[in-house]
Amino acid sequence: MGRTANLTQPVKGRGQCQYRNLCHRGCPYGAYFSTNASTLPAAFATGMLTLKSESLVNRVLYNKDKGKATGVEVINLATNQTEEFYADIIFLNAATLATSFIFTQLCV
Repeated sequence: MGRTANLTQPVKGRGQCQYRNLCHRGCPYGAYFSTNASTLPAAFATGMLTLKSESLVNRVLYNKDKGKATGVEVINLATNQTEEFYADIIFLNAATLATSFIFTQLCV
């Protein structure tokens, strides 16, 4: 139940839906939209992606003068130290509850 986004034709290395009804397990063909099948490969393709292991986004950094998010504050889970990362585009994809939690921190 609910909305889904399944490819009916191959797109950019992702296969089409095989109608096997196991989307909830993850699609090995990349036909079902997911971060692993769509957004991460697109980010890797830019050559500008950095993945930080043992890191947790604590909050989005908002610039009131620009009227937009300009970065994120990250907690290093191994050291408990915080780091800030800045970018022109902030793409927050932390699933439903985590994204909502992080966003509400921005609005406080």
